Amino acid sequence: MTPHLDAVVLLPEIVVTSTIAVVFVLDLFAPKRQRGLLTSVSGVGVLVALASVVVLYCTSRHASMVGGSYVVDDFALLAKALLVASTFVVLLMGSPKEWRGEYLVLILSSLLGAVMVVSSRELVTFIVAFELLAIPGYLLTGWRKRSTAGHEGALKFYLLGMIATAIMLYGASLVFGVAGATKFETIAAVFSSPDGNSMLAVVGVLFVLAGMAYKFSAVPLHFWAPDAYQGAPVPVAAYLSVVSKVAGLFAFAEFALVALPGAGHIWAPMLAVMAVATMTVGNVVALRQTDFVRLLAYSSIAQTGYALVPIVVAGSYGGTKDLALESLFEFLAIYAAMNLAAFSVVIAVGSTSIVSLRGLFQTRPAQAVALTVALLSLAGIPPLGGWFAKLVIFRSGIEAGSTVATVLVVIVAVNTAIGLYYYANVIAQMWRPSEDLQPLPRPPLYVFIALASTVAATLVMGVLPGLITHLGEMMRFAS
Repeated sequence: MTPHLDAVVLLPEIVVTSTIAVVFVLDLFAPKRQRGLLTSVSGVGVLVALASVVVLYCTSRHASMVGGSYVVDDFALLAKALLVASTFVVLLMGSPKEWRGEYLVLILSSLLGAVMVVSSRELVTFIVAFELLAIPGYLLTGWRKRSTAGHEGALKFYLLGMIATAIMLYGASLVFGVAGATKFETIAAVFSSPDGNSMLAVVGVLFVLAGMAYKFSAVPLHFWAPDAYQGAPVPVAAYLSVVSKVAGLFAFAEFALVALPGAGHIWAPMLAVMAVATMTVGNVVALRQTDFVRLLAYSSIAQTGYALVPIVVAGSYGGTKDLALESLFEFLAIYAAMNLAAFSVVIAVGSTSIVSLRGLFQTRPAQAVALTVALLSLAGIPPLGGWFAKLVIFRSGIEAGSTVATVLVVIVAVNTAIGLYYYANVIAQMWRPSEDLQPLPRPPLYVFIALASTVAATLVMGVLPGLITHLGEMMRFAS
């Protein structure tokens, strides 16, 4: 029987796929002097994909296809909107003059995996989309062909990524062996029964989630991230830090809360330990960093720990699925804006050393103010967006009411205080006068647009949090 497919709700995936094909063909046949248009073509394709997502959401156009294996619901549409919008900002940061076509095809291919994984409700489709999201990142990390740091970061990322994929696939085979099916709804039914408590089931669940946790650099699977971010071109580091990580966290929440809600007693304790370790290690190690991109890598690791808290409490500690999804979306939307703002300043300045930022306010006051806003927001200082991001994490734990949830909230608060120290250190460098200043070139217009839009979003979501909470309340799986 031919599977049912709704071409209208698949429009974002169709647009991204078509853009990949167009960029690939243009790169083959366009004259060298005109290949700068490839980035513009990619940007237009991503904007069209974003517009299609917005139209689908505003018209409440949902669908369940291939027997429930691929679902477009409010969760999927809001997640896609955030992922596509973030990718557009990454494209604004620029693309390398050499190998531009290959770079863009890899970025768009990873985006295609991201928008597919949040709609996948079947194990095989889910894993294929998850790997499509991840694999281009290995190549993009080593993009700078003569960079030793890039080669090292890419090799670590690739080798550890293949090990994590093997672990995830082995766990998935065990989950399939226990459930006898690959659809999430069937897996959920089996793992909510006594059959889901067998040793085979426990090992399968833990292996799948551990393999997935590597992709968004949760401790102890985080070792690749600092080297990969530092060795990669800055736009690639921004993509890995935001789009790839956000998609991984959405996929993790989707699998845990749709396929394994009845197995929360298995994965929630492991995830609680992982969340505490992730936020603590990320913040403590960030204190010693002298490279700004490497600092942002450890900062993003710490932010991952915060993002895991709503999922943990929804698993087995008194939280609800709806509140977990709402908190996760609100947190990740704000995280994406403030992190992209920080990376945009790195591109505008042209240096990643924290010491080189000294006196930035004297030479580029607008960029210094923008980075100050981004870092204070990451630290959770009102009225910037980061304070509300922390607030939704606190709320998810407090409303759960359990002892474990309360302890997690306290640990988040302590780690927030630790994070403030190293963010403040960078801010102090920028605002401290310096006598030995070098003139900085003005950033291109498209980098300025990326910087201005992300800083504006960070400010707006902090001053008017109701805008983001309205969307967060709509973040629901199809019943």
